[in-house]
Amino acid sequence: VTGTSQAAGILGHARSSSVLIENCTNKGVVTSTYTAADGGTSYAAGIFGSTPTADGHYCMVRIVKCLNEGNVTSKNSSAAGIAGYVWCGGQNGNYIFGSVIDCVNKGDVQAGSFASQLFAYTNDTRTMEEGQKQNTTITGVGLGTVSRCAEAKREPTQFYDAFVGLSSSTKGANYNINVILSDADTPDWFTYAESDDYKDNRSAFSNRPDTLQLVSAADAAAASAAIANLGYQAPAAPSDPTAPTTGDTAVWFAVAGVVALIGMAAAFRTCKQR
Repeated sequence: VTGTSQAAGILGHARSSSVLIENCTNKGVVTSTYTAADGGTSYAAGIFGSTPTADGHYCMVRIVKCLNEGNVTSKNSSAAGIAGYVWCGGQNGNYIFGSVIDCVNKGDVQAGSFASQLFAYTNDTRTMEEGQKQNTTITGVGLGTVSRCAEAKREPTQFYDAFVGLSSSTKGANYNINVILSDADTPDWFTYAESDDYKDNRSAFSNRPDTLQLVSAADAAAASAAIANLGYQAPAAPSDPTAPTTGDTAVWFAVAGVVALIGMAAAFRTCKQR
């Protein structure tokens, strides 16, 4: 899958709606070809690309039990194994969010700016009025690697290997996180905000919550296998009445056949004697 801006294995872009992407699998390579010279930004992900970054549109995105096995590259901006960029906030008093729930990324991720195994960038953890609950969720397993895109046009100092990128949010609001990362990928940052206006949102990976674990590749693979019914499950093939019979049924037919042949042989001898 190749696109100039938003590119993804399942859904590139969504706006002004509630989106549920469930039990999907991407195995294809995903590339966003935008460069800094093209202007603007680009987002690439194995499952979902982005929501709008302006114009007052808001989009709730839930990605549940999805699997990405393809490598993902964004030459100018953000890339992730599951979700590229979810830009959310308040509309008519309603706060809406992006969630990655029980997903697994096995692809390698390269980006010009923000790169992540699961969720590249969001600004939806802002502080809200008393009594309102944050419900951003990131759960799953990351088995790939994360690195700077070799073709990136940005300066090397503009690349951020972070578990999740933030902007005008408050990292103190935090997330509901339960994630396992393979030790093949050790991010520099837990959260990172590019703008100095939000430098308080820069938190080193060493300050990550206990629910974000770094384990061996074997343990991470075992954790991903433990997530039941992950990704697309092909329906069972219909039975073929012309197929060879096996198992107990075959034995039954064999026995019945032998008995029939014995009966026929006995009848033949009786007829011959008469």
